[in-house]
Amino acid sequence: MIKIGIIGGGLIASRHIEAFNKDCRCSVDIMLAQGSDLSRHTAALYGLEYTTDKERFFAHALDAIIICSPNATHWEYLDIGLSKNLYVLVEKPLFSHYDEHNRFHQ
Repeated sequence: MIKIGIIGGGLIASRHIEAFNKDCRCSVDIMLAQGSDLSRHTAALYGLEYTTDKERFFAHALDAIIICSPNATHWEYLDIGLSKNLYVLVEKPLFSHYDEHNRFHQ
């Protein structure tokens, strides 16, 4: 079973959860979001553990993460996911501004 965590709780998160829930080889178990009513509702609708604490989220035994949070958070969550050897799917865009690509070259 591939254990997946989802970051973000909006409409796109729902679409990803629905797609992965159709595959018996996958399990979306936990959601990290900013605490909005929509994200809490989405997590409850799909029976996901919900947290606003990224340390708690990344402490889970996950194989992969899907990042569909606000654009400004993509880099941070990508960096954490890769540092934990997770497979990462990032919703576009990876960077909000062209100059942010320099982080990859440091």
